[in-house]
Amino acid sequence: MPVIGGINLPVQTQERCWELLIRRISTPPGYPWLAEAIEAGFLHCVLKSAAENRNLKHVKMFLSSILPFSLISASVLTQLKTAFIDVQDLADSPQFTSSSSFEL
Repeated sequence: MPVIGGINLPVQTQERCWELLIRRISTPPGYPWLAEAIEAGFLHCVLKSAAENRNLKHVKMFLSSILPFSLISASVLTQLKTAFIDVQDLADSPQFTSSSSFEL
């Protein structure tokens, strides 16, 4: 069973969490929700899921559709600036760069 935030979550629970979060940040105005999610470590969760080839449908949707359209928001950009520093080692890892999400 995958561990998220130190908690073992069944795959179905992970799927439901992704669906709820994606729905929330996709519904206008989603920028405040996305900025808050990024501040709480969502970018790390996205990259970790991609590196482990988990939840790829949601990871790809986030990276290719939701995130690019959210870059117009100053609050999202501000949180991403810090989040990028926090995930740099993970983003550079062979596990992530060899994942199917890396080529998006």
